[in-house]
Parts: sequence; C-alpha cells; structure tokens
Amino acid sequence: MIQVKYEMLCQVRVDRQPVTLAAKAYGFFTHSYEFWRLSESVMASLDGCVGLLGDTKLLQLCNGGNCRMFISSVDVNGNLGGFRGADATWQARATAARLPGTYKAWLSDSNDSPSTRFTQSTRPYVRVDGQVVANNWDELTSGAIQNVLLDEKGAPGGDTLAWTNTLIDGTAGGMGGANKHCSDWTTSAPGPFANNGNPGLFTDKRWTQNSATACEDTAARLICVQQ
Repeated sequence: MIQVKYEMLCQVRVDRQPVTLAAKAYGFFTHSYEFWRLSESVMASLDGCVGLLGDTKLLQLCNGGNCRMFISSVDVNGNLGGFRGADATWQARATAARLPGTYKAWLSDSNDSPSTRFTQSTRPYVRVDGQVVANNWDELTSGAIQNVLLDEKGAPGGDTLAWTNTLIDGTAGGMGGANKHCSDWTTSAPGPFANNGNPGLFTDKRWTQNSATACEDTAARLICVQQ
C-alpha cells in the first residue's frame, strides 16, 4: 500500500486503460496498485497533478505540467562554476530530493538570463508542496509572486539571500546594476559584488532583486526552476 498526497485529480494510464484517482486537497489516498512504483512496463500520463509518492518520486514533469521552484538548502559563495556548474549542482540537489525533471538556476550573467535561457511556461510554477508561486511565466515576471519559496526538502526558505543578478522581468540586473555577477559566477575573490534576492522572505520584487553582497560571501543560496 502506498500513500499518495494530491492537490487535484490525477489520471494515469495502465495497460492503455485510463484510471482516475481522486483525493481531497492535501488529503491522503491509499492505493495498492504496484504501477505507482513506475516500473518500465507502465505508461503514466499526468494532467496538472502535484503528487507525492511516499518513498518514491514525485509524479510530475514540467513539460506539459506544473513547474517546481525552490530555494536551495545550502549556502554557497559566488564561484558557482558559471551557469553549467550552477545548473549541475542544483540539478543534483533536486535529484537527491527525488524531484524529477530538469532544473536551472535563476541566474543572469553578462550574456544570458532566465528571459533567454529558460522555458517560459504557460502552466503554473509551484513550490514543492504544490502551493502556487505564479500562474505562468508572465505572472512570474510581473513583479510579485504569490508565495515565498521553500527549499527542495519542503522547509521554509526564511530570511536567506539567493544569488540572482536578475530583475523581476527575468532580465539581467539588480540593486548593483546589470554587471554584478561575480565575473559570470566564476569568482569568490574579495572585492566583486553580486546582486541577490530574498525569495524565502519576500513576495514583491525583492524575491529576486533585493541587495548586493560580496562574492566571497558564503551566506547565499540559489533559486532553482524546473524547465
């Protein structure tokens, strides 16, 4: 028996036959079908469902469904290894938390930003507990989000800075100007500063553009967004 937590109805396909499972918001539905184990012989099709499968993975992919957002649970300095290093590190955090899908860090450097390197979803962006952050990309980049972010484990983000160098519209910039990005996120040397947000505390523009801190500061995290 596996406990499944839902926000809404889910439909899966088993042996090409649709099976619809219903549960109250944040209520628990217990089901004995082994197909929830996601064996290779099972084809699953989820429509707008945010589910938690006990000791298994969350059943939800962003492409065609809701996209998860979280603030990382660990602090880092400004040397992230560029976009590639940042994306790889926080992809690993998502995988460790059993969050499937592809994740990228909400960061901008001298060449790119979320506005150019992200998939701009028409579906909701949600926290790992299913609460809506924004109804779509347009709302996400409109100036405010609906809820503060949790980390990948579902814990409150709290009053914690996150490296961004990103304005509310998803383009490069912040309190310190557009060039505050720790040399494209490759240095933690004393001197340079980088723009950050505070998504665990604020829902207004300060979630992504809040202040600027030194690149050697290790008290900042990252915002991770499913693609």
